[in-house]
This record gives sequence, C-alpha cells and structure tokens, in this order.
Amino acid sequence: MGVKHPYYPESIELPGYVPPLLPFTVVLTVFFSAAILLFLASWVLSGNYLMLAWQHILVPWASRACGPAGTQRHLHTVDRVIFCWFAMTGVIHFVVEGESVVCCCALSMWIIC
Repeated sequence: MGVKHPYYPESIELPGYVPPLLPFTVVLTVFFSAAILLFLASWVLSGNYLMLAWQHILVPWASRACGPAGTQRHLHTVDRVIFCWFAMTGVIHFVVEGESVVCCCALSMWIIC
C-alpha cells in the first residue's frame, strides 16, 4: 500500500499524493498568529485616523464620527472593527487568490512554451 492519505475511502491508491510537510496545528498557529498581528496593526492604524468635519461628504456613513464644524474625532469602535475586518479579508484574498493566479500564469506559460 502507498502513502496514507486523508481522503475517503481510505483503501484507494493515490499514486501522486504527497503528504503535507507541516502538521495542521502548525499551519493553524501560523495563520492565526498572522491574523492577530494584522488585526492589531489595522486597529492601531485606524486609531490614528482623525475624521474631519467635512469628510462626511466623501464618506456619508461616517457622519456619525463627525462633531460640530471644525472639530475632529476619532473613528468609532464599530468603524475600526469594520476596517480591521476588511483589511484581514483583503489580505487573505490577496494571498490565497494571488498565489493561485501566479501559479496558474506560471503553469500556462510553461504549457505554451
């Protein structure tokens, strides 16, 4: 019998299967560590942002962060969490989809050549 694989039925042979180099716990640890660091960096970055009174014209939903004319206020917690959420999902999609695009392009160039 060949290399043990995680697919069902377990009795089938998968001739080209190569087991992962790292255990799943290591992969999860690295992923969640990077996610926490990204969240914290996004939180700090969004905390340094000042919403000016005139910016509600450009960003209509952010008008609640603006005080009277001429005042400055920091973003609300909900806005900061939303910023962190979009930063995290954007980076995850960029990494995962970017890797597949690069590999796809490299594979297609290899096939064409």
